[in-house]
Order: sequence, then C-alpha cells, then structure tokens
Amino acid sequence: MKSVLLENIDDIQARRISLWNRYKNQLIGLENQGFLSTPSVPEFATQNGHMFYVVCRNLDERTKLAEHLRKDGIYAVFHYLSLHSAPYFQANHDGRPLTESDRFTDCLLRLPLFYELEESQVDLICESISRFYTA
Repeated sequence: MKSVLLENIDDIQARRISLWNRYKNQLIGLENQGFLSTPSVPEFATQNGHMFYVVCRNLDERTKLAEHLRKDGIYAVFHYLSLHSAPYFQANHDGRPLTESDRFTDCLLRLPLFYELEESQVDLICESISRFYTA
C-alpha cells in the first residue's frame, strides 16, 4: 500500500519550496542590511524545501528573537548541535576548534515550514522578524 505522502511528494515538495522562496524573498532585505543570514542554494544544486532558518549574529540575539517570535505565537526552534559537542562524539573529537560549527549551534534559528503553512502566515512571521530588527 502506497503512502499518501509518497503519492503526493511532488506537490508537497513544490509547496515547501514555494514557502521557502517566500521566506527568502521577504528576508533578503534584512540579510542585505547585515542583521541576519538566510540559507542559500548554489547554482549547481537543488533543494527540497526541507527547512528554512535564519542565522543571527550571536546567541543572545537568537535567544531574544526566539522570545520575540514566541510572544507573537510563532514557535521557532534551535535546530543545530555541533557534532563535536554531542556526548557520543566528544570522546572521538581531536579537540581542534570548530568555530563555524559552534557559531551555527549558537546562532541558527529554524522557522516554521510545513505543507499546511499558509503564505499569510509566512508573511506574519517575516513581519515579526522585521519588527524585531528594525524597532
């Protein structure tokens, strides 16, 4: 028996990519002003709209942005944990600093992205993020 999700995979991915692009287009201005970073996809690659995130400038800013969004009823989560910081891998890590990995652990904030998310909800999320940075 085929899964309903698998039967509709093309529609689901197209929807998620559309939402991903909507986030990107609405947040590019804040990125250009240096407030945050958003994901990018190299020209040689494709993407499936799996997730959309912003990278804040530091941990304090990410924490405050997440709190600001939560007050607006938006639940953004910390998504990334450096592998060398995970309990299993710590014993195998050679100890060298992995500053970029640690930066993403501290600064990455994953925004809501799912098939049923409405464009108007993406707009509200982006407006809330904009208010945070421009208030």
